[in-house]
Amino acid sequence: MDNNNFYIFLDIDGVLTNEENVKKQLKKNHDEQYIRSMLGLSNDKEITKWHIEYLFLDKTCVNALNYLINNVSSVFDTTLVLTSARNVDMPLTLEVLKDNDVLLNKVKIDAIRKIPFDKHRGQLVKEYLTQNPYTNFVVIDDEWFDYREHIYSKNIIKTNYHSKDNGMGLTTKHIYKFLNNHNNFGIRNEPSNT
Repeated sequence: MDNNNFYIFLDIDGVLTNEENVKKQLKKNHDEQYIRSMLGLSNDKEITKWHIEYLFLDKTCVNALNYLINNVSSVFDTTLVLTSARNVDMPLTLEVLKDNDVLLNKVKIDAIRKIPFDKHRGQLVKEYLTQNPYTNFVVIDDEWFDYREHIYSKNIIKTNYHSKDNGMGLTTKHIYKFLNNHNNFGIRNEPSNT
């Protein structure tokens, strides 16, 4: 095992998006042509809530992810492994992450490209980790059942999408707690924003 590597397994929906952000984004007057060109929508197709959610990530959640990336990439060779169903269109997914200011320049990018119906993401992450040198990793997802039987809970950050579940997506408090539970980082001050 290689102690110099750190893997961030990242789902997007429910982690970098959440119900409240979608409500806010729907109230904004977004550039319709940008949305249509990014998603390949013709002018006769209606722009839906899903389209807005796909393109406009929650800035607070992105800041939290960037806080993690900054901390782990200062110590480890870091790989961001996308586990999202959005992986069916990786170029678009990477463009959306870049347009929303995710620090992609500080990490290598990989993905679990196909999520078979006969396997949970937790099983796919475990298989990925057995094929790659690892000691240090975190799984960030809003789905817990996908991982429980395959990954230790100390390596999982569970987020929520829905407001009724205190859904805010990923927060810096999630990251701070994770980093402080893993002694390799020496983080002293909790970040001021959530």
